[in-house]
Amino acid sequence: MVSGPGAPVTVWEPGSAPRRLLAVGGGWFPAQPGGLERYYFELAAQLTAPPWLGDWSLRGLVVGPKAAFSESGGRVVAVPSALPLPARLAALRREAKQLSSPLPQLWTAHFALYALPLLDLLRRRPLVVHFHGPWARESLAEGGSPLAAAAKRQLERQVYRRADRLIALSAAFADLLATEYRVPSERIRVIPGGVDLERFRDLPSRQQARAELGWGERPTLFCLRRLSRRMGLPALLEAMAELKRWHPEVQLKLAGRGELAGELRQLIQRLGLENQVELLGRISEADLPLALRASDLTILPSRSLEGFGLVAAESLAAGTPVMATPVGGLPEVLAGLPDGLLLPGASSREIAGGLRRVFSGELELPSSRICQEHAVRFGWQRVIQRITAVYREVL
Repeated sequence: MVSGPGAPVTVWEPGSAPRRLLAVGGGWFPAQPGGLERYYFELAAQLTAPPWLGDWSLRGLVVGPKAAFSESGGRVVAVPSALPLPARLAALRREAKQLSSPLPQLWTAHFALYALPLLDLLRRRPLVVHFHGPWARESLAEGGSPLAAAAKRQLERQVYRRADRLIALSAAFADLLATEYRVPSERIRVIPGGVDLERFRDLPSRQQARAELGWGERPTLFCLRRLSRRMGLPALLEAMAELKRWHPEVQLKLAGRGELAGELRQLIQRLGLENQVELLGRISEADLPLALRASDLTILPSRSLEGFGLVAAESLAAGTPVMATPVGGLPEVLAGLPDGLLLPGASSREIAGGLRRVFSGELELPSSRICQEHAVRFGWQRVIQRITAVYREVL
């Protein structure tokens, strides 16, 4: 048993009694949509289903609706998100104490803020942190104050110092952990996000998918993003205005919610893109595979802090190519696909240039079969094996 970072590792033999795991998340998916929340939800589902059910006994703790308990088969307890932050953290601590009897053999955490008040409860038990992104830098990118960001960074460092292992979604985020948070590289493991490939099997043809969604027959771009500044959406709209000069038939379906929605609507009007761009709002989980399948190309114009880009892997699983900016983990997701799919930069000019090459026929897009074969590397069946191997390193 590991007693802290750097302690000797005892190898756990498969086939022994299930290991008790307490997983502290963020919000509860799908009540709170987001990459972290989806990852936690699907990882918990993987660990509590064959063939892993006999190896791991999971209890979870999140912030969200009471329905999390029934929706998780009684494995995940939720603290109300409406509570003020101090009361929320106190409630998390109370629930963690309840869930810690008998004491978990392994703790995992997905959000530093919710892990911090529980650190002393771990005693000498090992902790694995799933690093979904730099909370402090994200808040700065969204206009937060430098003072608040500094406090968040210090909070994060306290949690990461206690971790025996940290799982980063990409080499880009592993480098950030090492440089900004001073985490020793020997404690970092790089494992990409997981995709439920079954959701994207047996989809209809592109034409049928468009018909079901009522999207018509025009060439279609799809973008699913939180509507926030670091996602590069104003640059994408400016690129669409440039593309309109050459290919006015191309339409963009932009899905997602966020604080930038009003500003994006105004920009669409100012650029005269009412016939080219539609803001879809939040797209349902049931419709997402169909929307990805219905598109000719998924475009991801991120400007910063893109740890993995789950929708890129999901688009490939649906058989739809992805074009993306060279930000964070996106180059790692697209590695091995045609070079032109990775844009040279994140400016509107560079995005427009890439799109023009696609719709002029200069850049040949990979087939659906090639995209789906590429996506297999991100399937949960492979990813979960790598994650549980890290868990076993510290047991």
